Amino acid sequence: MCIFNFHRQKSWIPLVLISTLPLATAYAQPYAYVSNLSGNSLSVVNTANNTIAATISVAASPSGLAVTPDGGSVYVASRGNNTVSVISTASNSIITSIGVGSTPIQLAISPNGAQVYVVAQGSNQVNVIDTASKSVTANINVGAHPNAVAFSPDGTRAYVTNLYGGNVSIIDTNSKSVIGNFATASGPSGVAVIPNGRVYVGNQYANTVTVHDPAGNLLATIGGFSFPNWLASTPNGSRVFVTNGNSASVSTIDPNSNSIVATIPVGSNPTSVAVSADGANAYVTNEFAFSLSQVNVSGNFVTNTLAHVGVYPIAVAMQPPASGGPACTYSISPSSASFGATGGSGSVNVSAPAGCSWGAASNAGWAQITGGASGSGNGSVSYSVNANLGVSGLSGTLTIAGQTFTITEAGAVCSFSLSALSASLGAGAGGGSVNILTTAGCNWSATSDSTNWLNVTGGSSGNASATVSFSVTANPATAARTGHLTIGGLSFTVTQAGTAFTGIRVHCGGGQLIDGGGNVWSPDNALNFNVTSSAIGNTSMPALYQTEAWSTGTLQYQFAVPNGSFTVKLRFAEFYMTQRGQRTFNIVINGVTYYSSFDILASVAPNTADDVSIPVVVGNGQITIQIVPVIGPAKINAIEIF
Repeated sequence: MCIFNFHRQKSWIPLVLISTLPLATAYAQPYAYVSNLSGNSLSVVNTANNTIAATISVAASPSGLAVTPDGGSVYVASRGNNTVSVISTASNSIITSIGVGSTPIQLAISPNGAQVYVVAQGSNQVNVIDTASKSVTANINVGAHPNAVAFSPDGTRAYVTNLYGGNVSIIDTNSKSVIGNFATASGPSGVAVIPNGRVYVGNQYANTVTVHDPAGNLLATIGGFSFPNWLASTPNGSRVFVTNGNSASVSTIDPNSNSIVATIPVGSNPTSVAVSADGANAYVTNEFAFSLSQVNVSGNFVTNTLAHVGVYPIAVAMQPPASGGPACTYSISPSSASFGATGGSGSVNVSAPAGCSWGAASNAGWAQITGGASGSGNGSVSYSVNANLGVSGLSGTLTIAGQTFTITEAGAVCSFSLSALSASLGAGAGGGSVNILTTAGCNWSATSDSTNWLNVTGGSSGNASATVSFSVTANPATAARTGHLTIGGLSFTVTQAGTAFTGIRVHCGGGQLIDGGGNVWSPDNALNFNVTSSAIGNTSMPALYQTEAWSTGTLQYQFAVPNGSFTVKLRFAEFYMTQRGQRTFNIVINGVTYYSSFDILASVAPNTADDVSIPVVVGNGQITIQIVPVIGPAKINAIEIF
């Protein structure tokens, strides 16, 4: 004999849809219907006195169930024999049984009562039953291991959680086809749609509930649950109840703030919750406790526990609320807005029938709801948009009364500024820095027009405010030099001082001498020198001319100097020769002959000062003076470089 154990495994969590848009009530009766998984029965609970009014035998392992909007029928999915039983609430008896796909675990009835969507978990399908003909009219392939289904308030969409797929399938109920999927957190199980169209999904492996707009865009993620497996909304959408399968409790969500406002202890392993048509009470099946808890909605506490409601009670359903007015449909105007980079504010008008509640939330961190975060009937929502500090445009949404309001914001225009426009540096090697200020995302670069001595060493490019570092080599010249950095299209001037130069003075053939101006003339250790005591004319410094250095070969002096322009002043006085032509020589500086066969006595008389000033441009850091004999020995009395 084969024995089949249909006791619920933890990975399977059913859900009951509490419709928010019912038709007129045909059977006004305060009954809660409970499916008993191992009892193969349906308990009919009179909620007026919390007693079991009837017990109805059904096919093996009944799980999901739902009451038609008119209250006349209950549809029960029996996963043990792949059927859906139709029960008359008037006689509490089975009218018919309908064969469906493999392992039907849950079902929901469309708001108009015309169709039943059955989740056939083993077939990865949703089977569509026509309530008029009591027959299957369509089979819709969905995701991996579907677990629950719920209709949108207007009945045009059905949302199916796919437990193993980690997503929700969106079904167009007119074409009976899947038109899209959206991702959730791990293990989507229960699902409920509140009157404003928002979709709430219990993710039992992630211990979260995610909130989505009708298109599936994620609006919020709510934590703090323990294996959330079943969801149900109050008729007006002011509260969403979530059963916590692993903590013997049910949590209450406020949809306006999308936060948990209460967690209420119930029995062991709560698996399902349904809300009464008047929104006053919620009923929770406690599978392992064999009980049904009654929760006061406004007070968030258990008012009654019906013990022994059945053997492993798995699901509960109640008649949807009677239609007391028009369906809760919502529209907003306008549906979008555009802003410049400075941001701004605006408002959106909400149109809804009286008594239909709604909420507003921002899905973008740079946009905020500033007024009208919730309301009922017609209303208005105010919002503000922060300035866009980046250069890329932004696009985001607000969800208002379940509708999507799109905001676009232009990016900032790139502009640049520098913390300084110039820098002055000494002659030695060194460097500095300057800050470039701009908007994040604005690209810039830094280059030098004098890379032989001025270079960028840090921050050569970027796309935000930054520091640009630069270096200079030592300036070998006496003249200051100027270079430029181009940073973000702006010019930064770098001026470097020239190398300081102290004039050079040499007393050729003589010792140190201090002239009348206080200038020190360095001694000269010339090998050959002559001294005279004769008076020297044409000068205020005769002592400079009373000694001389001489050589029958080239007489050479070499001095290290910065690069730049100099004057070389050579001082001569002839106190040895007496006639023109007795002594001539060439004057050569840095290889350039400035005078050929220079004859002192051709210009002045003996014992008379004769000075020669020669402008010299130095590029190799030295001045070399050569007195090259032509007739007689070469000679010189003093050298001055300035």
